[in-house]
Amino acid sequence: MTRPTRLPLKAARFLLLSGIVVPLIAGTASRAPEGTVVDGTLGDVRLITGDVLELEFSSPVLDDADAQATFAILIDGKEVEWKYLSYFAFGDYADRPVVNVRLKHALDIGQIRARCRENDANAEYDRTENTVGPRTASGIAVKAGNITRVPTWHSFYLERSQGYMSRFWTYASRKAGNGAAMSVLGDGLQDFGSDKYDFTDARQPKYTDEYVARMVGEGTNKLLGRAEYLSLPMIYAGYRALVVGPTQSVYEAPEYRELYKHGQTRDVFTRRMIKATEVPGNFNPATGKYLKPYIVGTAAAIMRHYAP
Repeated sequence: MTRPTRLPLKAARFLLLSGIVVPLIAGTASRAPEGTVVDGTLGDVRLITGDVLELEFSSPVLDDADAQATFAILIDGKEVEWKYLSYFAFGDYADRPVVNVRLKHALDIGQIRARCRENDANAEYDRTENTVGPRTASGIAVKAGNITRVPTWHSFYLERSQGYMSRFWTYASRKAGNGAAMSVLGDGLQDFGSDKYDFTDARQPKYTDEYVARMVGEGTNKLLGRAEYLSLPMIYAGYRALVVGPTQSVYEAPEYRELYKHGQTRDVFTRRMIKATEVPGNFNPATGKYLKPYIVGTAAAIMRHYAP
């Protein structure tokens, strides 16, 4: 009679453990951590770019798990994927804090008006976000508890400018201007002009958001001179300069809102710039490119004509 082959004890134990542990791991690895519903009241909701929403909420929401448990976002009646970015309760958000979230798929919000020195009439530069944006926002619904809000369209950026030789795009926020008579043109934008600045007081020059955007684009031209080919790799990589207002924080730029950590970030208004090269995990070695090839600066730093 042939005896059955027996595996050594160690091998048998290994297979047994493998058979139990592997399915156990496989069954739990993909399961997202369950969050806690945060008790609070949902206020106004704003769509500020094609993929970033500001949700006014009366209580802090500090991580993705709790955000997913607290809010639901629907487009045309169907739930969509999104992720938590941060919670703002500083500056202009101190009285009405917001939870920042990013949709997985960006929506069409039209285009922000723009100009390039040699071509003012090109259709590429027409402003359409003021009509397309509201229409897109109207198809979104945000739910928290028994409250449902439809976002309003409130573009974070209202001006963009393309350098004449560099071809770089610069985006300026709606608060990039300063001064009572020179400040944000807002939604009631007028025609482009070249007289929207006042340097009478060198210590505190006054300027509009449009002027700041053009200063960055034309300033880059002077930096590169006639060697515009130097800018081609940056253009191909998607480089963009982003300008926030003198009273804003660089963390308010929608592209980088996930960098702000409520209660931990200490340089909210002292940090002058966010560079793509300094953002952890922003570089993809497989492609040799930055995921977000953007630089954020403040209008005050750009327009610093007087430096003590």
